Amino acid sequence: MKDRFLPRLLAALLILSAQNAWAQIYKYQDEQGRWHFSDKKPKDQTAVENVSIKTSKPRSETSKVRLIRQERDDQVVFALKNPLFAPVQCYYLVPGNEDATQILIEQTSVIDILVTKDQWLRPKDIEFGCLIGAPDTVPDEQVYAVPFKGYKSLRISQGFGGKFSHSHEPQYYAIDIAMPVGTPISAARSGIVIDIQDTYAHSGVSSAFFYDKANYAMVLHGDGTYAMYGHLLIGKVLVKPGDSVETGQLLGYSGNTGFSTGPHLHFVIQYNKQGKPASKRFKLKQADGTIINPKTDIWLLPAD
Repeated sequence: MKDRFLPRLLAALLILSAQNAWAQIYKYQDEQGRWHFSDKKPKDQTAVENVSIKTSKPRSETSKVRLIRQERDDQVVFALKNPLFAPVQCYYLVPGNEDATQILIEQTSVIDILVTKDQWLRPKDIEFGCLIGAPDTVPDEQVYAVPFKGYKSLRISQGFGGKFSHSHEPQYYAIDIAMPVGTPISAARSGIVIDIQDTYAHSGVSSAFFYDKANYAMVLHGDGTYAMYGHLLIGKVLVKPGDSVETGQLLGYSGNTGFSTGPHLHFVIQYNKQGKPASKRFKLKQADGTIINPKTDIWLLPAD
């Protein structure tokens, strides 16, 4: 199937990442000519640029959909390899074509996309981008468990549509839960682990450098949606891609990594909505059986 598709739009399609998110931050230049990035608008600056930043690369080399070049007899074959435990929707644009081709690649599989006799053609000549999930995904109305354990209640510091970093899709229906570093993080729903990041140690909001430096775990659910558990502690993600997890199972421990103002868990349900990454509104079931709509400043009971 082919679609009219602009190269700049194709280049923006990414394998989703723990954030796969947007954040509104401010860019300004000080008296010494140095550029700064901040999540808060500086009061003493008149020339301030409002910037939306999106992660620009996959979270780890192991999770990256790859374009492979092979020589078979007198032909050159290009293929896309999906190492994820989830389907991905990809677009690719071959030199000389105005139309991008759209394909769905099943989990952990490889599919040929081009056979040619052009020995000079290289992977860098073919533009492609992918996003997790099938475009016809229809989220169900599952109620989710609270995604942390422990002995005390914790506060939602940013809810749906929060102005700091939840004002754009695919993070609009995300929540941030403020918590001490080392809080046990548990699965809010059963599923398959599709991706993790576990190697980042630092955090900050003063530079765009931090935006794609969060540790995380991603879990695919039975309805095709997937949960993102973000800002986890370095070396403390306890699951690996391909693992089956049950509701309430320990995934890792909270931290303060990536684009973050303080220790917290970033939690969001995302899916492929007709070729665009989107988030889903959800409800949480507390340990005492009450079902709540998560909002800023609500206190959550830890999961059983």
